This record gives sequence, structure tokens and C-alpha cells, in this order.
Amino acid sequence: SSSLLGYGTDYQKSTFLPMISQGRITSFALTEVGVGVNAKKIQAYVEKDEENNCYRLFAEGAANKMYITSAIHTGIMAIAARIGKDGKKIGLFIIELPKEDINNGEYSFNITSTNSDAFKSIHNTRLSFSNFPIPIENEIDGDGVEVLFYCLRMGRCMLTAMCAGYQRMMAADSVNYATKRLGVGGHIIKHE
Repeated sequence: SSSLLGYGTDYQKSTFLPMISQGRITSFALTEVGVGVNAKKIQAYVEKDEENNCYRLFAEGAANKMYITSAIHTGIMAIAARIGKDGKKIGLFIIELPKEDINNGEYSFNITSTNSDAFKSIHNTRLSFSNFPIPIENEIDGDGVEVLFYCLRMGRCMLTAMCAGYQRMMAADSVNYATKRLGVGGHIIKHE
């Protein structure tokens, strides 16, 4: 959602933010089989399909998105891909993942588990796309790498803020407990 909040159009915000607030699972697809998390070297790409007014996403083989947390059927995903097979510019696109794997002759899409014991409880997956349609209006405006790092920074700031909040909450609970609980010789807060 941070990519939408920071860079999304009014259409993108009004379409996807309500879905997210209603509990649709979201994911962010950067990491690839062949290059890991190196955003400058990703191999997945989109080509413009003028006839159908959409982009076509190709993330096949070494360009499969790998170790993508919370990528599930019917989820919402922000996916990083080159604009043009040999393009230098990285774009970011919002897509709704299909309700099932697809191979219909026009395009294909599938999700498989990474089978990593460390990530089983968080739907950690590998995704493959071939000629997958993405509506033109789902491209996040801006340099994809810039948007990517904005999202990562926002996420890290949110984690830090949550940790600080939990620390304050636990400190307040400890003080409350210690002021009310009687121990040997009186209230705990005076002795321990």
C-alpha cells in the first residue's frame, strides 16, 4: 500500500486501497531466481500490447519471482519489471493475482511454494508469468527503483515505530503491575 499512498494515481488509490483495507492479502515481487534482490539486474519485463491496451508481463525461468511473501491466488501484488525486454527503466505495476493457476493458450501464470521450512507459515512462493496482461492504468508512475526503495524505507519505519510502541506498552504495563502488586514489604515498585 505504501507504493499506492506515495505514488498512486487517484484511480489506483480508489481501486486498490479499499481492497487492501478490507483484508485482501498483499505482496511485493522483486526477488528473482537469477539475480536475487538486485533491483538493477532484474530480468522480468513487460512489453506494451497496443492492440489490447495493456502490458504483457514475462517472468519466466531465471526471471521467476522467488521467495515472495504472502503471494497467494486472489492477492494483490506490486511487481517490479523492466519496461521492454532490454530496457533500462524499471517499472512497478499493481496486479490482482488470478484465483487459480492459468495456462489458457494466450497467457500463463502459476504460483508454487518455495518449500522452504523457514517460510512455510507466510505463504512464501515462486511465481511464473508468461504474456500475462496488466492494464496500462496499473503502472505506478515514477521510477520503479525509486518507488521500491520508498516502499522499503516506509516498511522499515513502520516496523521501528511498531517496536517502539510495543516497548512503551510493555513498560506502561510493567509500571502498572508494579504499582498495584504487593510483594514482600509493600508494593513491588518500591522494592524491586
